[in-house]
Amino acid sequence: MQAVSYIKGSDIYEVKPITDISCVDQDMASVSDVIQDTDPDYYKTNMLDSVAQGLAYDIWKNSERVGFVYNRIENDQYYGCSIKIWDPIGMIIGLKQMFDICDKHKISYAPHEDNLKDFISMATGTSIRLWHTTDTSTVFMLRDEIYPRGKRIMEYLGVTNG
Repeated sequence: MQAVSYIKGSDIYEVKPITDISCVDQDMASVSDVIQDTDPDYYKTNMLDSVAQGLAYDIWKNSERVGFVYNRIENDQYYGCSIKIWDPIGMIIGLKQMFDICDKHKISYAPHEDNLKDFISMATGTSIRLWHTTDTSTVFMLRDEIYPRGKRIMEYLGVTNG
């Protein structure tokens, strides 16, 4: 993955690959309050796999870190491992980057506790219904639905490539 940048007004957003596993413990600690439903060793292993696969990255706004994304591929499936972005424009950029670096058709992720609400507009209706009515733990985002929507939002907000 190569670093990319975006401009929104006077703000410069950068997406940079995470290549050093030393930040995994810190990032994991920052989400520890919402991942109580997941084995910590399993969670960390997935984050480390993401770094090893080149699918982990940071989002920066004006040289300040505003989020991170860890994804991984297993058996030709694209999985979200850990996503935390605390800037709205950074969130749009982070999600766009998710499909820019890997052109898989869908990404699977397991919302923790009540975190589905943060992704409900992006998850497929079928996967949300299954998540509520069965014991499945994953929901899906489809590239063909999310990518064009995100592109329109970026255009509307005036976010351009840097």
